[in-house]
Amino acid sequence: MNTYDTAFEKWLIEVIADHFQIGKDAIENPNQEIHQLRCREFKEKMGSGMLYFLELLSLPEFSGGVFLPFQDGMLGAGIWAEAEQLQKFWKHIFEITTDSKIKPLVLDESRMLTVEQTRERLKKWFSDGDLAGVGEAFFTRDFEDER
Repeated sequence: MNTYDTAFEKWLIEVIADHFQIGKDAIENPNQEIHQLRCREFKEKMGSGMLYFLELLSLPEFSGGVFLPFQDGMLGAGIWAEAEQLQKFWKHIFEITTDSKIKPLVLDESRMLTVEQTRERLKKWFSDGDLAGVGEAFFTRDFEDER
C-alpha cells in the first residue's frame, strides 16, 4: 500500500523499535506476504480484506499499534478501524510523526477519513509519490507502555 517497501518504512520500524526498546521482530508489519495473502483470502471469502486485520489485532499477542497519520493529521479509514479495534481490546495505540515523535493516539472523530476520502488520498499519493503524506500502521508485541 502506502510506504510499503521503502527506506522510509524501514526507518519507521527502527524508530518504533528504539522508542519502545523492543527488537524489530516484535513489530508486526502488515507489509508481509503472509498478511497480503490472508487479506486477499478474506476479501474473496468475506467481502473485505480489512476483516483479516481486525481479527488479527484481537489476538492476545498484540499489545498495541503505532500509526502514521496523513501529513495533515488525518487518519485513513483502515488505520482508524485498526486503532479502534486495538482500543476496544484495551491495547495501546500510538501515532508516529515523520520527524520520529511517538505519542499516545487519541481517537478524535474529526481526524477520521471515510473510505472514499482515504482512497482519494492514496490515488494522489500514487500519482505524486509524496511518502510523507500517507498513512501507515505497525502492530507491536512485547511492550508495556511508552517511555
